[in-house]
Amino acid sequence: MSNKLLDDINLYKLFFEHSIAHKWVRSIDGKYLLVNQSYADAFPLKKEEIIGKTNFQLMSQELAKSFAKEDAEVIKNGLPTIQEVTHFFQGRDLTFLVLKFPLFDENQKVCAIAGSATDLTNEKLFWQNLKQKENLLSSLIHGMGEGLLFFDTNGNLEVINPEASKILEPFDLPKVIKDPQSHLQFFLLKGKKDKKPLPAKSLPWAQALRGYPIRDMELEIKGLKNCVSLQISVTAMPVKNHNDEMLGAVAVFRDITESNIITERMHKQSEELKLKNEALEQFSYFVTHDLREPLRTINSFLHLLQKELASNSTAIINTYMQFIQEAGLRIDNMINDLFKLCLVGTHITFKKVNLELCLKKAIDSLRVCLTESRAKIHCGPLPIVKGDETSLALLFQNLIANAVKFQNKEFPEIFITVEEGKNDYIIGVKDNGIGIDARYKKQIFLPFKRAPLNHSFKGSGIGLALCKKIVEAHNSEIWVESRKGKGAHFKFKLKKAT
Repeated sequence: MSNKLLDDINLYKLFFEHSIAHKWVRSIDGKYLLVNQSYADAFPLKKEEIIGKTNFQLMSQELAKSFAKEDAEVIKNGLPTIQEVTHFFQGRDLTFLVLKFPLFDENQKVCAIAGSATDLTNEKLFWQNLKQKENLLSSLIHGMGEGLLFFDTNGNLEVINPEASKILEPFDLPKVIKDPQSHLQFFLLKGKKDKKPLPAKSLPWAQALRGYPIRDMELEIKGLKNCVSLQISVTAMPVKNHNDEMLGAVAVFRDITESNIITERMHKQSEELKLKNEALEQFSYFVTHDLREPLRTINSFLHLLQKELASNSTAIINTYMQFIQEAGLRIDNMINDLFKLCLVGTHITFKKVNLELCLKKAIDSLRVCLTESRAKIHCGPLPIVKGDETSLALLFQNLIANAVKFQNKEFPEIFITVEEGKNDYIIGVKDNGIGIDARYKKQIFLPFKRAPLNHSFKGSGIGLALCKKIVEAHNSEIWVESRKGKGAHFKFKLKKAT
């Protein structure tokens, strides 16, 4: 026998003996001719205790019959076999990858069977556990009440769960999309009024792919092909493997459109309640203070009248009666103006309104006043706006009446101004009157609060409060630009008609 053959045999024996796989050689009658240490440890026995024995002496009869049947197939066909086998052995189910192959004598007859069994039990258990976790994760992703998107490292959309598809359904997206920006625009919900779509690098999942987690970013989504929009809250996180290598990014989002509408409605109602409480306080003050003044006047002059009636002074009695009548009229006017203030905003109907028609109605109502004061009104073309025609006519009426009243010139001049914005118009009523001290620019819009004036300017102090309430009912604001002695320019915003 050559040295090379001896070396090969010794090398094979070394490999056979020290392999972690179970290795054996059995005769065709089932007796063990050779086993390695790994196989002996499985019983556990010494190798010498196994040699010469059969499987019927080492294990259960059922298992031994199964192995004998497999051996008989190899002997019969003279071909190797490989199969995955699971048997109950040593108190538990064990799974092996078993390779069996025939050994031939010099006459090419099968004289023995060699085998090798690799234990797959732990590996199979690992894959079973992995499959269970995969199924659990899949159930969670498909059953969760929030939308989920997964992006690969190139930013391509790979996974979209059913809830995400449901939320995005109104946009009529194709079944397979790689880049959401090819179909949708994303805007920061809380930002500047002139919104621009977010660039790709600023999207939550793009930032997560760069290793920056994003939590609760509120976005508005708009479709490129339709007018659909919705609001979402997005949390995006990077996904990494055990080596801290980036695998992709997951984005979880929920539809907050309805909740934001409710929040905005509640905020608006809260503001309205605040205004009503303030108005109630003002009303209480008015009832307990302003209305008491003319009532005190009436009571005082009634007391004096009683004294004069006793002395029959007709002239003085007539004077007192006139004072009482004027005080009564002042109370009546105050109550009437207060009633008007309470009614404003309760029956507002928004539609397209021609402001020129509103101005004409206001001028018609003030025809006598304008004629007596010889006031001139200058006005160019007025726009179509979104509002309530009756209320806006009343708004013009009160502002023009104020412009005529607060004058120190012989001929009042009133200018109706228009400035066009992106979504609205700024309408103005400008006069050449006495103007307003800067200290009182806010006070004049409160009910029964007037800037300090001499007594020649009569009124209840309700007109500008009425104007403010009309403008606020149109979801807008009113203000005044003025200097004392230089006239006043009252301005208010109205939405463009769409």
